[in-house]
Amino acid sequence: MVWWPSIKAADAVGKAVFGGMSGGMSGGFDVVIRTWNDHERLVGAVASAAAVPGVSRIVVVDDGSEPSVDPATLDDARVVLHRQANAGAPAARQRGIELAESDYVVLLDSDDELLPAAADAVRAAREAGAAGVISGRLRFEPDGGDTSGTSPCMRTCA
Repeated sequence: MVWWPSIKAADAVGKAVFGGMSGGMSGGFDVVIRTWNDHERLVGAVASAAAVPGVSRIVVVDDGSEPSVDPATLDDARVVLHRQANAGAPAARQRGIELAESDYVVLLDSDDELLPAAADAVRAAREAGAAGVISGRLRFEPDGGDTSGTSPCMRTCA
């Protein structure tokens, strides 16, 4: 399934959160990846985020996996691993947002892959001064006009 970046609402903690798929690109962004007992696909999610230009940090929130995520499998210096007791997906995502350092954050689950077009979507939102939550599809409409030029940003892998 392919997901596209629609700006929906501002995040209460003051970060632009790009969800369902999000710091330094002179305006980079952080990616938060929530996982629970999905070690195999987590490696792909981390690799996809690491390959996207502009990703500053990759915050992995292990939401009580048994066994815990092995940090050695997350082969990128930008990865920050946070382990917590299982609290559910919303709490894990919120904790990841709190740990993120960038003003722009993209949320993934461990079965998602971030596509390179995500960098363009974040850059466009930043340049427009947009802050919001992007869920499922992101449609950036700087002048409220045509959306035919939207591009895929992430996909969920079955």
